Amino acid sequence: MYSRTLSGGDVHTLTMAEGALRHGFAVHFFAGHALKQQIEERSLSVGLTLTDTGLLSVDKWDSFKGQLVMFYDYSRRVRGTFRELHRITAEDCVYMNTDFWWDALPGMRSRAQRKLMILGMDSPTLSQVITASRPDVKPIRLPSLHYWLSQQIGLRYFQQCARKRLFYVHPDQKPRLLRMGYRDNELVFISNGVDVARADATPDQTKIYDVVWTGRVHAQKGIDDLLATLAHLSRELPDFKALLIGKVKERLLPRIQALGLESKVELSGYVSEDEKFRLLKCSRLFLMPSHYESWGIVIGEALACDVPVLAYRLDCYPAVFGDLVRYVPCFDVGGYQNEAAHLVRQLRAGENYLEPGHLKQFKEENSWAAAQQKFCDAVAALD
Repeated sequence: MYSRTLSGGDVHTLTMAEGALRHGFAVHFFAGHALKQQIEERSLSVGLTLTDTGLLSVDKWDSFKGQLVMFYDYSRRVRGTFRELHRITAEDCVYMNTDFWWDALPGMRSRAQRKLMILGMDSPTLSQVITASRPDVKPIRLPSLHYWLSQQIGLRYFQQCARKRLFYVHPDQKPRLLRMGYRDNELVFISNGVDVARADATPDQTKIYDVVWTGRVHAQKGIDDLLATLAHLSRELPDFKALLIGKVKERLLPRIQALGLESKVELSGYVSEDEKFRLLKCSRLFLMPSHYESWGIVIGEALACDVPVLAYRLDCYPAVFGDLVRYVPCFDVGGYQNEAAHLVRQLRAGENYLEPGHLKQFKEENSWAAAQQKFCDAVAALD
């Protein structure tokens, strides 16, 4: 972590720590001041060795300058971690919460005999970086090239560890890992995780919004398609109301105003997790027009709230969500707009394609409780 903003991977790491504590394990973090704040906010009874001197302050992480600052931070933290590596003994079990070199190399170099690592997302291939053929590859390509190289280093080096388990979060990742030489018994599937307990604890709400979206502002997320769909729905549906959740006002409000949608689209700003789930339950349909995803946590959160989802049929979705999601061929904007209008009309009439029994298996397999159990079982299996 570099700032107060939590990524899906950060949430996964903290939640696995909570599960490990409940299962009786002692937990110690080697981390920076950003994660220290999260540990304190969650009141986690863990040890902490700081590997940096303070929070970084960068306005635009996506800028070239921001990328250089982050690279400097990675290098600084690796040095800080190696200075403290003597604290890890041979009896300890080390968990590397990413396959990135700045997190993985110190853990793999430690004296711990038992080692765990997680592959959260496949990097672009070298070919995809060169041709910029994957939507998350930035025009300057340098960050994506670094990502590809980092993952190659992490996965290849970890393969040499003797007592190990590699977690993977998407079923489609396993064949690649087997081709790399990992053995089947070294691989453990673990869900990216959905806060099903929080969703279940959130009372049902009156439906206020026809559609809802949450995410970050990036071309990969299909922002242009999202705005075009909102404009279409505002023309097609009387009294149309949409909600965009998250800290997106600065970048999206001017575009919403240019489309004349300011009276139709509400921007929530940053909200707590409890409020996010309440707002999801205030909505009829979740729009997911992303052009690339590795899993789709926000889809899982919407489904946990019994909110239908409309998405492009990306390769990653069917293996995780099956027919719980309504799909449109990639990237048929017109088809997406028409299907969104059709679903909203059905939902306004009380016709929801999701049925409670339909979601039961998904919720059981992808709850945080299930992921925590998988994690702790893998730790115990290395004893």
